[in-house]
Amino acid sequence: MKSKKSLLIIFSNVLIFLILFVCLDKYFENNYMKFTGLFNMPVKNDDNINVNNIETENLPEDLELPFTDESFNEWCGEERRKFGETFTKKPIIVLGCSYAYGHGLTKEESFPNILSLTAQRPVISFANCASNILENIINVNNTMKYDENLSDLIKNSEYIIYLYMHHHIMRYLDISQFDFNYFYEDLFTLNKFEKLLSKIFLFRYIIVKMQINKLIKEFPDGHNSALYVIKTVKTARERMKKYAPDAKFIVIIYDEKYSQIDGQKEHFKYYSEISDSPEWKELEKDGISVIHTRDLTGFDFDKNYKLKKDIAGWHPNARVWKEFTPVFVNNYIK
Repeated sequence: MKSKKSLLIIFSNVLIFLILFVCLDKYFENNYMKFTGLFNMPVKNDDNINVNNIETENLPEDLELPFTDESFNEWCGEERRKFGETFTKKPIIVLGCSYAYGHGLTKEESFPNILSLTAQRPVISFANCASNILENIINVNNTMKYDENLSDLIKNSEYIIYLYMHHHIMRYLDISQFDFNYFYEDLFTLNKFEKLLSKIFLFRYIIVKMQINKLIKEFPDGHNSALYVIKTVKTARERMKKYAPDAKFIVIIYDEKYSQIDGQKEHFKYYSEISDSPEWKELEKDGISVIHTRDLTGFDFDKNYKLKKDIAGWHPNARVWKEFTPVFVNNYIK
């Protein structure tokens, strides 16, 4: 009798523990952004890779902008998803961050709009501030589920253009920047035990965090970090094939003076090594076109092509896209 009672107590305790664990796991899955630093395991970090230097969009102290629609739009508050809807040629999809969105520019001055007018095609842009290609594709996925009209345009797209800027590598190494559950299964190779544990979200988060820390140790320089960028872009291209199977994938590397946000010469060297790494040619073997803005225009965008008002930091000004886009369309868009 005692034995049965003991077993019942053990069984009850185990059941309570499992229920609590499932509830905790579900809560963590729904709120993991709040726990960004919870499992920040210490690593011997190389000076050239500082994952804490994540881009922020701060107003200069001496600048006062009235809260109007126009000023709000300057800070990525405007819906800029569809361009050139009346054009009948096959659409173009644009992926990227605030550079592609047009931070500090009007909608008319932005790259997607000038691209649409120049190519005479509809453009669907998933670019947004402080984002990256992986986060963009999560938005593509959601659009395919909930917006039937845009879904049809996406499926028929002939080109996908990803505008890469130097700071994206830091966003790929930060677990809080996007839904890791959606992408990391492609980016990391897990052993059988890790795969088993990864079925539980809480463990999956810990495993991914460990994988990122391991990756930071393994990629201490620009050249090797470029390998990770290449892998990320390949993963993104494979994801996009599900949504736009016939689209040609093009990467534009934006050449500029690297941002002062990191404030170290080592970071400038690191970013330039990634942008200029020969590893980008690996993408071309897979049919992905990779171009530098400087190769099409003959100049870098780091001298005269900034905003007149410094409300968008190092972001490109309107002249950049007026100069670059016609040359790009003439060379790469039929």
